[in-house]
Amino acid sequence: MVVDFDDRDRPLLIRKSDGGFLYATTDLAAIRFRVNELGADHVVNHREDIVKQVRDLGMEHVDHIAIFNDMSHWESAVELIRPQHGIVSIDNTNLPMLMDDMKLKSS
Repeated sequence: MVVDFDDRDRPLLIRKSDGGFLYATTDLAAIRFRVNELGADHVVNHREDIVKQVRDLGMEHVDHIAIFNDMSHWESAVELIRPQHGIVSIDNTNLPMLMDDMKLKSS
């Protein structure tokens, strides 16, 4: 099953012909689970200004941030992390995690 989206250059394969599901669909299911079952308080869209979204929710900083691979949000993560709290990664990142700016958060 292939679905076209107005905001994407290419269609998205939702389910393979053998019935198998892909990461894109399991990720959507995981988001729904986190929001509906685990009671996520807020969800931000990584395709939009993350700092603005968090600040619009009334938060200056957050306690924890997970970066799974894509380092394009590193500067936003550093800006949003509360001093003495943490940014974690569970995989190799596509770019180095530059720690210079994090030193300002250590006091």
